Amino acid sequence: MRSFLCFITFLAFFSLFAWMTLADANETERSPSPEAREVVSPPLHFGEDVLPSKAKIKVMVAIYSIEIDTTFLGVASEGNRNAENQIESRLLESGFEVIDTGQFTRKKMIEVSLMRGDPLEANRIANDFGARILIRGEVRRSFVGVRQVLGRPTRFFSNEVRLKAFETKTGQVLFSGYETRPPSGSGAVIPLEDATANLCNKLIPAIKNHERNDNPQVQRYELSVSHISFDALPNFIAVLKKIEGLEKAEVNGFKAGQALIVTEYHGSLMKLAEQIGRMKKIRVEVTGLQSNQISINVKK
Repeated sequence: MRSFLCFITFLAFFSLFAWMTLADANETERSPSPEAREVVSPPLHFGEDVLPSKAKIKVMVAIYSIEIDTTFLGVASEGNRNAENQIESRLLESGFEVIDTGQFTRKKMIEVSLMRGDPLEANRIANDFGARILIRGEVRRSFVGVRQVLGRPTRFFSNEVRLKAFETKTGQVLFSGYETRPPSGSGAVIPLEDATANLCNKLIPAIKNHERNDNPQVQRYELSVSHISFDALPNFIAVLKKIEGLEKAEVNGFKAGQALIVTEYHGSLMKLAEQIGRMKKIRVEVTGLQSNQISINVKK
């Protein structure tokens, strides 16, 4: 009997030991090693600021033709469309935000302004659409003559592209260039595509270099606006957003004629205050500057 009790005790102890060993093994499988934990969940360093990603540059493309023979209008129009699509595609690939004109009539307004030599009006229209940069392009696919290709008469057209990039608010020219290729048939668009691609290789770096050199990092500022009604806030924000370098303006609070507006701006607090003070559509007075806040009083 005593032997039987000893055997039972030994068996129970052994079973408990085996179960604990198995549980430890399972826990080890579920829990990563200290090295693994360090990879899966890296330590957080409090006090470090995460830099916001820079807003994409908003660009609009307008392609037109001046020297158009109405007999071959389709050839010129196709050249314009191909060049516009090619330029917009390259801009998107390079990280720009491409703004479309949205309406056929408004697009024609830009083209007409450019064709009559009024780039300032075209810049204004593009700026109203939110574009920071307007790229205007002139494509020339003019009829040059008939040549024999494989024993067949074939109409040949010129291949020339001219591109200019402007800042829509200042009118500053950021890039200007042109490329020509030998004449080709109406359906032979490779020479025109090659000329456009070569111009894009120069245009895009020129715009990016300008942005790096002339635009400081985005700063976050608060505007404390006094004596403004709730109904007047949307118009005030719309005028504010037209300030050069201002990327964002949002109402963060409103009470009893006092509004708090959060902005993101490329530049110093002083420069933003100066531009706000020069707003024409709404009469305001800058009454104070403190840390990252501008106090503004709306005049009646």
